[in-house]
Formats: sequence, structure tokens, C-alpha cells
Amino acid sequence: MSVRFVQQIGAQFINTAGNTTVITTTNAAQVGQFLVLAARIGVSLDVSSISDSAGNTWSKLNSSALTNTVASVWYCTVTSVLAASSTITVTYSNTTSGNRNVSVWAFEGVTRPTTTNATNRTGGTTTLTVGNVTPERYGSLLFTAGASNQNTTHSVSAGWTALTVGTSSVFLGAAYAISSMASLNATWTIGTTGAIGAVSGTFTPDGGDAFLNF
Repeated sequence: MSVRFVQQIGAQFINTAGNTTVITTTNAAQVGQFLVLAARIGVSLDVSSISDSAGNTWSKLNSSALTNTVASVWYCTVTSVLAASSTITVTYSNTTSGNRNVSVWAFEGVTRPTTTNATNRTGGTTTLTVGNVTPERYGSLLFTAGASNQNTTHSVSAGWTALTVGTSSVFLGAAYAISSMASLNATWTIGTTGAIGAVSGTFTPDGGDAFLNF
């Protein structure tokens, strides 16, 4: 099966104190599909764990540096159907009162990560470039997420297809590409000067068997 984007399955924005964000899914995720979740957290926090009401196992791809805005990317291979109106619970490393954007998308034909890269710029900028990620195999999924401390547009450089984050307040952007075997970096641009964090990674198509993280 070739890699393909399926749909967004849920999103949530919260701006009240707490140490979790709960997404109620708007679309189902079927067994064998591959979910990628991107989160934006502030105040030097990170995502510490993710769980869902169907009991699937979530793993961390990477997070940007823990400064005043953080991008964190997680993934899951669906082993139990996650029906519409199920829940995905994102737990943070501590309580935060800052804005938290979380969004999750479903893909098909993907196994696991092969390369990741992450970076952070603490303030006074409108652009940030994540270093190249190099796919292991033709047809791999490349994914990138950029987060900031500004409620503004988050756009990415050429070669990527933007994903809908799907909340009224947006401190987060995400995009994907299907590999032609070329290395690809991601330059994130925000509409207002601020702090930016970003993560990029690649995932092998079904049948890949190598793992490399740097």
C-alpha cells in the first residue's frame, strides 16, 4: 500500500490552566491506519504522555527545545478502532495556563519513524528553518510541525502540503510530503514576530525495517 493522507480526526484548543488536553474525535481511525499528533505548549513544558479511549499505544517522535514555546510530535499505529466521538488525552509535564493547540491526522501505508530533526528560536523572529530530514525509502511520509507563541498564520516552505489544524485560535501549523528520496527542510513563517519551535521527521512506508534517530 502506498502512503496517503486520509483525514484529520480531531483538534482542540485550550487557554485555561491544566495539565491535559482532551480531544474528542470527529472522524474514526481504522485498524492499520497511522496517526500523527502535533501539539503546541508554552512555558517550557512538553507532552509527557498520550493515551486514547481505545487503548492504542502512542510514541514520541521529537520535541523542540523546552523554551517559551514548544512543538511536540507523537505517533500511533491503530490496533483498536478509534471511533468518532472517542477521546485522545494529551498529558503535559506540568500544569500550564498557556495556550495549547493539539491536532491529529490519519495516514495509511506507514510504519515507523526513520529520521527526526528539531529546533527552536526563542524570540524576535518570524521565520525558523528545521534542518533536512532524509527519507530512507521512496514514498516515505515526511511530516513537519511549527509552533509559536503568537495567534497568527503559520506557513511552511515549498515542497510541503499544509494540513488543517482546525481550531479558532491557531498557535500551530503542520504539513506533510510524500518522499521522492530527496532531503527536505522546512522553513516555518509566522505572521507576527515571536518565538518559534519546530519538528520534522520521516516515516517509512509499509515494509520498511530500519530505524535511525538523530
